[in-house]
Amino acid sequence: MPYDYRILPEEQVVVVRFYGTFTASAGIEWTRDYFADPDFCPEQRHLVDWEHVSTFDADYASVSALVRNSQPGYSVVPKGLLCVMHAPQDLNFGMARMYQQVADTVLPLQIEVTRSETEAVERAGIPDKTLEGVLPLRRA
Repeated sequence: MPYDYRILPEEQVVVVRFYGTFTASAGIEWTRDYFADPDFCPEQRHLVDWEHVSTFDADYASVSALVRNSQPGYSVVPKGLLCVMHAPQDLNFGMARMYQQVADTVLPLQIEVTRSETEAVERAGIPDKTLEGVLPLRRA
């Protein structure tokens, strides 16, 4: 599944935008890329955009595996670090909530799921920005 991400060091935020078909393996890839990025900082809040995911090739077992495989990278992240997931459609919102429930007991993140882009960017600490303005969506 395609994704792009951008770290905003001044704002201490990382924005990741997924599009196309979501797979747990792509979710693992994004976290590996992010943790290996020279601009990675453990205190960076996460803003995850799932609006442009068209289908999900994932289930509870694969999402659980994604969370477990992400755990080593998140070991350096402070407990309670905010992760805002933007998921306006019903299916995307449901998948984001499933991720939230699985990750809640394993990762140090405080995950919030919202349907509103305005609320997502405000909660992530970049209220004067839009997702498209921060990271234009690459069209597959």
